[in-house]
Amino acid sequence: MSNEHYEVAIKDKMTLSIEEAAAYSGIGMNKLREMTKSPLCDFVLYVGKKTLIKRIPFEEYINRATEVGFAILTLRQYIEKRACLW
Repeated sequence: MSNEHYEVAIKDKMTLSIEEAAAYSGIGMNKLREMTKSPLCDFVLYVGKKTLIKRIPFEEYINRATEVGFAILTLRQYIEKRACLW
C-alpha cells in the first residue's frame, strides 16, 4: 500500500468532514454537529467516532430547507415528511 495523498475537490467527494461541510455551506461547525445528532438527520455517516457528512443528501437538505436545524416533530409529522421525500 502506498502512502500517497490524493487531493480531491469537495464537489467530487462523497463525504465531507464537519470542517469541510462548514466551509462548503457557510454553516458553523457547532451547528452542523448539533444537526447531525438529530434522529431526523439523513446526511450523517458515522465511521467509528468520526462524523462525516454525505455531500449529496446535505446539498439536497440545504436546497429544500427554509431554516437551518431540525424542529421537534411528532411521529406523525416525521412520517409524513419522510413520505414526501420518497
